[in-house]
Amino acid sequence: MPKTFKRKRICKPSIYATATPSPIDVINISTPKIPEHSRRSYKVPVFGSSCDIFYDSSTKKKRPYIPESFRKIVFNSVHNLAHPGIKATTKLLKSKFVWPSINKDARTWTRSCLKCQKSKVTRHVQSPFQQYHNVSKRFTEINLDIIGPLPSS
Repeated sequence: MPKTFKRKRICKPSIYATATPSPIDVINISTPKIPEHSRRSYKVPVFGSSCDIFYDSSTKKKRPYIPESFRKIVFNSVHNLAHPGIKATTKLLKSKFVWPSINKDARTWTRSCLKCQKSKVTRHVQSPFQQYHNVSKRFTEINLDIIGPLPSS
């Protein structure tokens, strides 16, 4: 009788597994005072330090409060993985981190990303149809469409 093996559960890799090491450490993101915007925040002491990190408890996941000086670095570590659009970047940031202007910052920084500007078209422009004049005689006006270069046959 053959042995049956249970399937091993394959976990989805997190954002942090694929990101390059960041210059942010736990002590750097610690803040001396309670964040003003967060009503449901609590502080957690950092082991081996006199610093505290503030976490937001408004969702099921603990999300650390990011001070203003490290927000761009956190954004780059999330956005530069795959250069997703504004909505996806904002969703990724909000699922892991907290700061007051996270929506506005994600929108502004994603729009100013040069790689995204070069590769993503945000609006497809269509030129309007040309207006033709009514003529009384043949060949008084000629319209010519130019295409090319075409491959030789």
